[in-house]
Amino acid sequence: MPHPLNRRLVMRHALAGGLSLALPLARACQIPMGSFTIVHPWAYGAAAGGDGEVYMGFIEVVKADRLIGASSAVAERVEMGGVANPQVDFEIREGMSSGLSETGAHLKLVGLKMPLYVNGSYTIALEFEKVGLIEANLSIDMPRFR
Repeated sequence: MPHPLNRRLVMRHALAGGLSLALPLARACQIPMGSFTIVHPWAYGAAAGGDGEVYMGFIEVVKADRLIGASSAVAERVEMGGVANPQVDFEIREGMSSGLSETGAHLKLVGLKMPLYVNGSYTIALEFEKVGLIEANLSIDMPRFR
């Protein structure tokens, strides 16, 4: 004989499912700064002694700012990559989403002191002209097949 359904349990699960569709989805690894939000700082896994590249997004920009510096204990220094000048200087424009990407400007971790392990998390300090210095977690992802 089939087991009877518990109506309360079914209604509770249906209500929970309906509420989850009505609520906005949270984005992973967001760092709200007040004047903008940093989205998912990440890098590919890399070997010690080599270099790594850091990517992230900037969304919900209500006041312009500028990324003027970066440092991390995992690298000898951090430079700007994908541009002619290695000095860290990235403009975050008001009202626009932007980011450090694989195909454009990005941060370069020069002289890695330790390997960046996939699924690892490391600290990176980001210095902004107006917001100041903040620390963010740098997530390490697996390289894509190219």
